[in-house]
Formats: sequence, C-alpha cells, structure tokens
Amino acid sequence: MPRTGPRLRGTGKSWSYWAGSSLDTHRPRRGKPPYVRFRTLGHASDRFGRKRLFLAGFVLFGVASVVAATAGTSWQLIAGRVLLGVGGAIVRPSTLSLIRNIFTDAKERALAIDIWAAVADAGAAIGPLVGGLLVERYRWSAAFWVNVPVVVVTVIAGIWLLPEFKDAGRGPLDWLGALLSVVGIVALAWGIKHVAKGSLAASDLAFLAAGLLALTLVPRGFKATTGH
Repeated sequence: MPRTGPRLRGTGKSWSYWAGSSLDTHRPRRGKPPYVRFRTLGHASDRFGRKRLFLAGFVLFGVASVVAATAGTSWQLIAGRVLLGVGGAIVRPSTLSLIRNIFTDAKERALAIDIWAAVADAGAAIGPLVGGLLVERYRWSAAFWVNVPVVVVTVIAGIWLLPEFKDAGRGPLDWLGALLSVVGIVALAWGIKHVAKGSLAASDLAFLAAGLLALTLVPRGFKATTGH
C-alpha cells in the first residue's frame, strides 16, 4: 500500500483500508454470515447453470483484475478489489457444486473436495508471497495482471471440459437475505473503522447499529424469501 498510494490520484487517509478489505467480500469471517452467500449463489447456479455461473465468476475476476491493474485513482482500485471479491464469491460455491455433480462416487467426491480445500489453503498461503515478490520486482499492478492469463486458461478449459448442470426446482433466490448481508457487512465495517479510531459521532454509531441489525435479520430474510 505505501508503494501504491503516492501513485494514485484522489488518495485519502482511509483509501488503504477499503482497498485492503474490499477483497474480503468472499472470505467468510467470524461475525459474517457466509451461509447466505452460499445459499443465494447455490440457488443461482441451480437455476442458471453451475458451469455458466462458474465461468461468469472467473470472467468477472479477470475483468476486475484489469480494472485494478489499470487504476489511476484510489476509487478505481477499490472498485476493482470489490469486483475481485464478488468474482471470488461466485466461483467458490460454483466449484463445490460442480464437484458434487461430476464426482458421483462418495469416495471420489471426498477426495476431490479434499484436493479442492488443499489447493484453496495453499493459494491463501502462497498468494500473498507471490504478490509481494511481483510488487517488489516489478510494480504493484503486476499483482493483478498475473490473474489474467490464469483466468483466460481456466475459462477456455472450462468451456471445453466442464459439463453443465441445472436444477430449476430448488426454489427462489434469496435476494432479501443477500441484500441484508451486504448492507450489514458494509455498514458494520464502516462503523467499526471509525469507532476504532475514537470517533463517537452519531452517524458512525448509527452505521454500526444498522450493520448489526441487518446481520441479525439475515436468517429472517432468508425465511421470508424461501417461505421456510
């Protein structure tokens, strides 16, 4: 972030917080309801096709990488990071859905899920190291450009190799629960950020309370949407 900030126009004091945390929209954390994301995107993959949603997530991830890599302002970088998080949130449950359908044998499916989890953990551990080396050797945008060839190869291979699966009878999409989840996470992050800095302004406390309320209402939103 210190290398990036001086090169971006419109860089404010809080830009690095949002640029750093905006990617976490696809990473489940304590206090955040990741099950809403999986339910909503799981239903979406059943209705629109699991292969299609998987490829759409990777395409969005690639586009977001280009947006972030070409950022000339802090807000463009933040937008790119947000889209990276959205793309990752789409890909993650889609891969699990595809594994469930491709591997019908219980032992093969368990092995495939173990490999999937191992690769995900290895990527989480190695990714920051590779990104740091790219930033140190080249420039900060290289950490985003490296995603593009991976996306291109994955999308081409997915179009040719992956089968399509649909299950339109799974029920309605959980739009209300997803909306409450997003609003709650953003408002809670905003409130925590400012209160942690010592601010007790009414607006910051209101954001904090609104975030907690929205996350509390997420399960009710899911029941209201699905009817159970």
